[in-house]
Amino acid sequence: MLAVTQDARHDSIIWAGTRCGLIRVNKVTKTMQYYLYRHPDDALVEASNAMTCLLSHPNGRLYIGTWNGGLLDFDPATQQFRQYFPDPGKFDLIASKNNVYALLEDGSEAFWVSSSMGICRFNIPASEFTRIKKDASLHYQDVNGDFWGFSSYLLRYNRFKNQFPIVPGLTGRVKRFLVNTREMKFISKNTTKTGY
Repeated sequence: MLAVTQDARHDSIIWAGTRCGLIRVNKVTKTMQYYLYRHPDDALVEASNAMTCLLSHPNGRLYIGTWNGGLLDFDPATQQFRQYFPDPGKFDLIASKNNVYALLEDGSEAFWVSSSMGICRFNIPASEFTRIKKDASLHYQDVNGDFWGFSSYLLRYNRFKNQFPIVPGLTGRVKRFLVNTREMKFISKNTTKTGY
């Protein structure tokens, strides 16, 4: 199992992304349902069913990051998938840049996608990716609304100003990024800094 999330609309539903498809767990009835993405290209099926991250959106849909199969949009009502690629070129299992590592919510009409193409914003109504920064990823949103992630260094993204301000006091590559309810601790090769 690679990812787990609570359904945004139904407290009794848990979604799990695995290396072999999607699982829906009903905590009340104690039942499970399995879903597989299907496509004529066997390599694309394998890449798309390795599900790395999940975002249950308030719109009722489940967005799924995959290992080289891009982004899947699953509609629980129809049990149908739609597929989108951050790198829209022809699918190539070796050369493709369609790994999706993380999904972060950003309002009702968009969300953030961290992929092999870098940081992208996915516009839901337009079904389009807009790349914000290459060679980087976002993994966490703090209480101020800023997003945190990595490039070759610790990365902070202020979405309201569309800026990546430098995190003061850090040098070298970040080895670990620890978060708890009271503090953030950054441990790099040369510096340890607590708080921000």
